[in-house]
Amino acid sequence: MQRSKSLWFGVALLALMVGACDSTEAGTPALVSLSARTQTPPVGDTVQITARVLDGEDNTIADAKVSYKSSDASIASVTDGGLVKAIKEGTVIVTGTSGSADGNIGITVSPAPTTGGE
Repeated sequence: MQRSKSLWFGVALLALMVGACDSTEAGTPALVSLSARTQTPPVGDTVQITARVLDGEDNTIADAKVSYKSSDASIASVTDGGLVKAIKEGTVIVTGTSGSADGNIGITVSPAPTTGGE
């Protein structure tokens, strides 16, 4: 019986230690989720990226600062505020970073719409 109590105490202690080592605390960015009204804007269009930053307890961090970067700014550029400008046909990955957390969204720039009359 004494060995069983010692074993359970050891398991409980280990669980507490593992929990204490969790690197994502409440209020610290753990995940950046990106979305957009469309992921296939035509050349010349813009699309706003929306970021949702979550902490280690899946709570939204409302005032989290997010920085953005395009994998190829010659295809689609992105402003500090997350506004993507479709420049030429192709595909890019836009990355949003908050603290040490980041998230990605793919953007495929489609051909510009043609005008009628031809």
